[in-house]
Amino acid sequence: MKPIASVVTFKQIVGRGSRLCPDTEKFWFRVIDYTNAIRLFDDWDRPTEPPEGGAKTEAPFTCTVNGTVTDAETGQPLQGAHVFLQTGPNAILDQFTGPAGDFLFTGIGKGQVVLSASALNYRRAQKTAETDPAKPLTLDIPLTPIGGGPKKKVKITGLAVTLVDESYEERDAEGNLVKPEEYLNKVRSEILAACHSMVELQHVWTTRDRRDQLMRSLEERMVYVDILRAILQRPDADAFDLLAHVAFGTDIHSCEERAAALFNLHRQFLDQFSPEAREVLQTLVEKYRYGGVTEVTDPRIFALAPFNSDVRQVATRFGGIPALRTAIDELVRRLYVVEAA
Repeated sequence: MKPIASVVTFKQIVGRGSRLCPDTEKFWFRVIDYTNAIRLFDDWDRPTEPPEGGAKTEAPFTCTVNGTVTDAETGQPLQGAHVFLQTGPNAILDQFTGPAGDFLFTGIGKGQVVLSASALNYRRAQKTAETDPAKPLTLDIPLTPIGGGPKKKVKITGLAVTLVDESYEERDAEGNLVKPEEYLNKVRSEILAACHSMVELQHVWTTRDRRDQLMRSLEERMVYVDILRAILQRPDADAFDLLAHVAFGTDIHSCEERAAALFNLHRQFLDQFSPEAREVLQTLVEKYRYGGVTEVTDPRIFALAPFNSDVRQVATRFGGIPALRTAIDELVRRLYVVEAA
């Protein structure tokens, strides 16, 4: 309710609300603005409409959702499990399961709902389904216990070694323990907050300034590509593909695969340049194979081998710096499109 003139102060206030807390099922928050503080949002981070594909229901509100929560290994019902039913972007109902692990939601609208359940010492599970006024929606959710299971063996030639103990941990900036799946959920939320569709992410990624701004914003929120590579076990993956996979479920491609696709699908694009200019673009693609897209768009790359030159001298092969910049921008765009051109 206090008037705010500082962009930094405003962003800090909003930032506190945007901290997710899976333990309490906090995945959204609401800003109530009495003093027009939202004028301090930048155009790039101003809140937009919720992304499509989530929970969305409408009248008539006569549907019911019921089911049971059970132990995935034993099949036994779980009493006291916390069940959440999301019926809209900011509409969530919750209750605890009864002695038979049962739950029941009534007065639900027609449409798509998201049901999730969690319990102590169990992994959280989630399902998406459609409600219908003509018949109740029954959703049974098995929860997988955390930990347990046989220990793995590692075979070494001529010697059998058994792992006595193994531990893998991810921690946030405050030192709190974060499980890999929780970190991926956080990353997905942060990406969707910045880019609401795959098309928008692609447009941002193919524009250097917007891409750099996106990566700075994500890193400020503890989203790091190197951590994603470790969790997903894809050290060869393009950073764009890691973000797209976590947020939108797309396939992960390596830089090598994208470089090969560029030469196969966009040969006509390369052939339109003179041999001298084409050599520069082909070398930049080789740089991309090993260093990612930042190696292509950073002008300082021309000071390194095999160029060992100045960007202005390299630009003469294209007819000037504007033409070089246009060629590189188009090269980057074609790295992230699949249609032939």
